[in-house]
Amino acid sequence: MPSIKQIGVVTAVAIVAVGGYFYFAAAPSCDSDKVQARTSDLLRSQFSLDSVFFNNIQEVSGNIFSIFSDRRECTAQVTQIKGNTSPTSMSWRQLRYSIAPGTDPELPDIKIDLGPSGPFVPPPLTLWQRFYGPDK
Repeated sequence: MPSIKQIGVVTAVAIVAVGGYFYFAAAPSCDSDKVQARTSDLLRSQFSLDSVFFNNIQEVSGNIFSIFSDRRECTAQVTQIKGNTSPTSMSWRQLRYSIAPGTDPELPDIKIDLGPSGPFVPPPLTLWQRFYGPDK
């Protein structure tokens, strides 16, 4: 008859194995480097936007368990980099994109939708900035 200690060890290993499977099968985060690189490539090929700035990247779908989600819905603002022009004075376009794991782990499957132009929207304050004020 197995002891309680053995049952506990087997249960812990099973939980870690299942959690690890879902974590590594999950879609990458909205602001990860590989997602931004892939999204830039798609913006270049589909909308002829070279060298872009991303602003205010946010995850739209998901909750506290979104780390295990196989799909993410994200929004951001995007503009093309122009020399001698302040990003805050540029025209920014709304970007909505969805991320799913691709067949290659290094190449996520991303679908993008580029919306209308609008003004620059400053990113929300971090928790640190809310307590101690924005950096000057």
